[in-house]
Amino acid sequence: MGKFFSFDKFITPDLIRWFFFLLLFISFISALGVMDDFMGYSFASKIGGVLAGLIYFVVSAIMSRVFCELLIVIFKINSNLQDGKRAANWQHDLHHEVVLGKSRDGMKDALLSFASDLHEVFRKHEMLVAAGRTEGVQLAVSRSLLDLLGQLEGAEGYLGNLHII
Repeated sequence: MGKFFSFDKFITPDLIRWFFFLLLFISFISALGVMDDFMGYSFASKIGGVLAGLIYFVVSAIMSRVFCELLIVIFKINSNLQDGKRAANWQHDLHHEVVLGKSRDGMKDALLSFASDLHEVFRKHEMLVAAGRTEGVQLAVSRSLLDLLGQLEGAEGYLGNLHII
């Protein structure tokens, strides 16, 4: 009941679908009325009435569909805007700076620093996937980087998505 009063989910798109079926029913009844108008005359007139009723039904059904689609487009635009907002929040949540610098013993400390920063990015991404805010990704990494990441606490959750190059 809380969702009903918070307007988080729209019910109007579902109502529009039911409204479309109501319009189809009204079109069908109206087409029968068009056919009935021609039934008291000659055989050719009756054939013309049936054709006119069928054409009336097809045209009114297409117009009803277009009208309902135009209404639903408004809700699709809102949905796409909400998806864009969620994507922007996801990118903000995943933002993490990786800084490489020179170390005294060459690249060993820099690679460990990089692995540690990458580990933090992967952990943030893993939490977003678990929360359903984004889809998972698969990455290819070097064997040495994979070994370094495997030594860090909490890496088990994302190691399966890394592939060795």
